[in-house]
Amino acid sequence: MGSGHLFVYGTLRRETGSEMHRFLARYSEFLGDATLQGKLYSVGSYPGLAASDNRHDVVYGEVYKLRHPDFVLSLLDGYEECGPRFPEPVFMRRKQSVKLNSGDVVSAWVYIFARPTQTLQLIQSGDFLRSS
Repeated sequence: MGSGHLFVYGTLRRETGSEMHRFLARYSEFLGDATLQGKLYSVGSYPGLAASDNRHDVVYGEVYKLRHPDFVLSLLDGYEECGPRFPEPVFMRRKQSVKLNSGDVVSAWVYIFARPTQTLQLIQSGDFLRSS
């Protein structure tokens, strides 16, 4: 599958303390906070990231280096309803350039929202954890 890095921006972030974050933490190393160009929408209890051509649209998250990328991504694909197992996937996984707060840029897997966003509320801050 290639890249062993993953950018997370919602329920997989450390601050959530979610069961899936604990799974991710068990099989990865936290590299740091990071940003990515995009727009973030509220999809109820989780966010959806959409591509943006505007460099001022920034999404905040974290980058992890995966110890067993194939294993971890396979489980996360199920959690994110991503891939061929799902006739109408909620997310698609793509490699994107993300910028760590250290200034380093890495290529990381990112779950991109695969459904229309017209009726969703934009998270102006670009930070799901600071959206309420």
